[in-house]
Amino acid sequence: MSLRRAVPSLVFVLAIAPLACHDGRISPNLDCAGAAVLYDSDDRSEAWMAAEPWRSWAAHFVIGVVERAALAAVASGGADWSDFSAERELGLCPDERFAQQPSLALCSGVLLGPDLVLTAAHCVRAPQACDDLAFVLNLANSPDALDAPGNALVADNVRGCARIEHLAATAAAGTASDVALVRLARPFAAPAVPFAIRVDAPQLGESVVALGHPSGLPLKVDVGGRIVWTDAKRPQYVTATIDAFAGSSGGPVLDAQGALLGLVLGGQPDFDYDAARACVRARVTPQLDPAKAERLLSMERVLTDLCAAGSGDACALWSTANAYAVPAAPGAACPL
Repeated sequence: MSLRRAVPSLVFVLAIAPLACHDGRISPNLDCAGAAVLYDSDDRSEAWMAAEPWRSWAAHFVIGVVERAALAAVASGGADWSDFSAERELGLCPDERFAQQPSLALCSGVLLGPDLVLTAAHCVRAPQACDDLAFVLNLANSPDALDAPGNALVADNVRGCARIEHLAATAAAGTASDVALVRLARPFAAPAVPFAIRVDAPQLGESVVALGHPSGLPLKVDVGGRIVWTDAKRPQYVTATIDAFAGSSGGPVLDAQGALLGLVLGGQPDFDYDAARACVRARVTPQLDPAKAERLLSMERVLTDLCAAGSGDACALWSTANAYAVPAAPGAACPL
């Protein structure tokens, strides 16, 4: 049973995007140009297992973008979490990590304010997708229920979409303009401590932490990434060895101090096909051309693009603190 088929228009959007491994099909040719890969080892862990500040960061600021129809089916009893297992939805081999956990999130995002979500534009490429999506804060499992992200059914954790404030005109997955800003129908309560936004260029070799929903799974934290490639001509566009998958798109990447460094945009193919078992396995690579690792977009570029598009919310983040984010450049004018 795959209730992702309940919203054909949205599934079609995702199926043609470069992160299209997330449509449940099994094929020997899984070269989804924009999905991801494991680098040396799988560094993903449950959010509740992560050390601070990553655990609190994940719980207060990371959003899972989910089909409303899927949540409604589980809430009504018409479906069970097992109906959305990664084994069933993605064709993942049953002995792979997280195979029995639900693959629920289409994408990831980050709260920039109480009712403002930043994500990748290809996650909400069609404006009408607003009506089909729910935005779930802390879409995580727990030690007592690894295969059931109970927060997805808690009203305080779920919000609808009021409107899409900004959608990049050229929302090709993995490109520098792949950014969207979504206004939620109701605000979330403010966290106790805001996060910092970093706008200086990421440095080659520095450690990074990725948070989000790889393969649509309950919230994961990956502390094993490093910046492995930078472009001197486009310093805002870098790659990192984070263990991201389809579903990670739009998720936050932090520096070692916990400042928001950028967003996940895309990367390498997720899976290799196991012909003997007729299922897929997470692709593992010890070496890769650094320029082809997982693509990130720096917050400097994100906010500059949003400001240029006339987003007052984004411009305010350059100079005015809110309950969620410390200003990126206190006192500075919005760069246009």
